[in-house]
Amino acid sequence: MTGDDDEIPFARLDEQTAINEEDDSIDMDVDIRTIDELGVNSDEAKVGCSAILDLPKCTWLIFSNEMCERFAYYGMRSILTLYLTQQLLLSDNTAVTVYSAFIMLCYLTPILGAIVADSFWGKHRTIIVFSLIYALGLMLTSASSVRKWFSLDETKVFAFISLTLIAIGCGGIKPNVSAFGADQIQTNKAKVKTLFFSVFYISINIGSVISMLLTPILHERVHCFGQDQCYPLAFGVPALLFLVATACFLLGTPLYRNVGAPSDHEGSMIVQACGSVVSALRNRIRDGNTQPKFLYHASDEYDRGLLDELTQLGKLFVVLSPTAIFFMGFDQQGSTWTLQAEKMDGRFGFITLYPDQMQFCNSFLILILVPFTNFIIFPLLRRCALLTTLEVKASVANKTSMNETVAEKMFDAEYGGVYLFTLTEGFEGISLEHEPSGTGVKSCAQAIFLLGDSFGNLFNIIFFQSIMAYLSTMWQFAVNALVIAFAAVLFMILTLFYTPVEPVH
Repeated sequence: MTGDDDEIPFARLDEQTAINEEDDSIDMDVDIRTIDELGVNSDEAKVGCSAILDLPKCTWLIFSNEMCERFAYYGMRSILTLYLTQQLLLSDNTAVTVYSAFIMLCYLTPILGAIVADSFWGKHRTIIVFSLIYALGLMLTSASSVRKWFSLDETKVFAFISLTLIAIGCGGIKPNVSAFGADQIQTNKAKVKTLFFSVFYISINIGSVISMLLTPILHERVHCFGQDQCYPLAFGVPALLFLVATACFLLGTPLYRNVGAPSDHEGSMIVQACGSVVSALRNRIRDGNTQPKFLYHASDEYDRGLLDELTQLGKLFVVLSPTAIFFMGFDQQGSTWTLQAEKMDGRFGFITLYPDQMQFCNSFLILILVPFTNFIIFPLLRRCALLTTLEVKASVANKTSMNETVAEKMFDAEYGGVYLFTLTEGFEGISLEHEPSGTGVKSCAQAIFLLGDSFGNLFNIIFFQSIMAYLSTMWQFAVNALVIAFAAVLFMILTLFYTPVEPVH
């Protein structure tokens, strides 16, 4: 959740903050300044291949770690639904519920990882410890899928234990890897940090594309342990790759910056956020509206800089709230869409796609779009002075609105259209949640973004069990298409009205 996941055009807050610091009297009605004056000079606008050399060497180990980890995660996730129905003999409805509950937990536990990293261990140690839990869950999944070793009931128990371990491990590292990687880059190198997020996002999708194509082949074409389908190998290869990912991360330890525990230990940022809201509400009721911002009513107990960051995160949370609606439909790729694909003919000329391979389409299209937009579309727009800090928001919204095409052809269109929303939301989340945050808030900001996926799967469990399970297949996919289109339109509207928080001192 991944994805649970920067692009300069996506309303980069560090650029806008720099603009405000240079000139507090920006004319927001008519933009007559050059791109250089807007804080995006020609060098930063052209995040080209030459800038790759500016990336610290240790970041390539982080990219390798992320690619292998995503291979492991999406590899086991792509075959999970069919494993539940074919090997554990669960009904389709039960398998969909278990799958959604697993994804929900994967994107809920980042809160735990964020608290541990930002308040106690630091990102480096948190990533290592939770990686070991993650690896244990993957290996247990592989071992428990050998039917001759366990009874069906024992296999089910081990499967649910292993899925829980994987979700905890995944959640522990997911909000920390991208933030830890960005910490390796000096804060004054915006161009390099932009490139880091681009390469990071590409590495995610390279790992996921390869795994979602290869892992289904392993369990379909290979026979092992007297089984027609070799799930032990299909789960074992992702487990092995994850061990490689952990080794890649550990190799870079001597090269990393900021590997220690937080020096400004003040407790959980989430607890502080909740405390600040309660304090502000109490003071607002007692004293009336005496502050320019709601959270400033808690200034007597909390640092003003922290309150500014929390106010910013609150606004971002509102802008990114459509992710919950979007993932309610999107994450059914691995459940209801896979079960539907199982009933379809997967032959495309001389190519045959297995039901659980269909999920690779989204990541494949992102691999094409990321470099295309980063190296061609947006530099051209900047060169023509068509992309300013105000037009950024409109460009994101216009791209997102194209997802309305998913309603045209149910199943095929849903696979062909949702990648646009994933591109904008994924890039937005990975970088946007990182940039406005202080050192103690970055991982928590990532975790808050990932909650959208968790809530989406929670809604999916409730909605599917109460309504969707009783609809015909055609109407299920029609509802999916409408849900994704609605999320796209809502995201477009919220993006158009989004403005960054300006500190009031």
